[in-house]
Amino acid sequence: MINSSMLLKHWGIKKIILINKLCSYAEKSHLIQLDTGDKYVLKQKEDVKKIISECKLVSKLDRYGLPVPVPILTLQNEYYIKRDDNFFCLYPYLPGEFIYDNSSCKVEKRIYSLGITIGKLHNGLRRCNYEKSFPKFHLIDHLLYWLYPRIKMHSSSTEIRRLNNIVKDIQENIQSKYNIMPHQLIHRDLHLYNILFEGERVSGILDFDLAAYGIRLYDLCYSFINLLLEEDFNNEKLYEWLSYLGFLMKGYTRIITLTQIELDAIWSVTMIALLLNIEFCYSIAKKNVAKKYQSALFWFFENRANVNKIISP
Repeated sequence: MINSSMLLKHWGIKKIILINKLCSYAEKSHLIQLDTGDKYVLKQKEDVKKIISECKLVSKLDRYGLPVPVPILTLQNEYYIKRDDNFFCLYPYLPGEFIYDNSSCKVEKRIYSLGITIGKLHNGLRRCNYEKSFPKFHLIDHLLYWLYPRIKMHSSSTEIRRLNNIVKDIQENIQSKYNIMPHQLIHRDLHLYNILFEGERVSGILDFDLAAYGIRLYDLCYSFINLLLEEDFNNEKLYEWLSYLGFLMKGYTRIITLTQIELDAIWSVTMIALLLNIEFCYSIAKKNVAKKYQSALFWFFENRANVNKIISP
């Protein structure tokens, strides 16, 4: 067991009054609070090369004016400390709340602001020119050789037939165009709990651990599909959620103009993002949630015409 208090001495941090474990599937993270009221987040990581690449990236994004947590250097002027086979980084705690937290703020305005922020983030990531430091993320290969085979393991024969139709449709729509779609460094994990808000303004973009080189459209579609990540959604909620796409796109296209190929691919890339969430729920033994998302997938497939109306009003 790691002694957080001992680790924090490497950053000159003392007089800790609170250490709480944070919920995170990817990393072991702890919220640290000092007697001064200052807060930090201590993260345990496993790959030093990824740490260095991520730290350089967010440091540059911070200089570009994006609200990202920049790792705090140790007293030895390092991004991390090593204990046994693990590495630890310390980040400032960014204030803010999640998109659905404050009922006094209109969700639509936050979604519009999110679209603007993703556009600015993409501009910043493109300027960083760090593509070679991050892995390539080929979305079609990920679908065919990872997501779909794993989802089929949990599906009935009837579900598999419907999934076959969806995957075939996705392939026909974007596989031949995939390589000419705009590629760049992307965040790749813009779910609801990696975006913080203060009022209607985005106050934090968190967790660049999955950053990769891929199609920029993925971040937009993944963020959109994750607006659905509520376990109690129903058909009425699905229609409301579908309307959010317009607000997100309006904000994003204020900063970046999508190509026609990207506009034509929004439906397919969003379907892949939803398949990714389904597989993730199965992987963490949340079968009931996975089945609900699978129902949303089938609904989304059947309502493609409504999506196209939003994309091309």
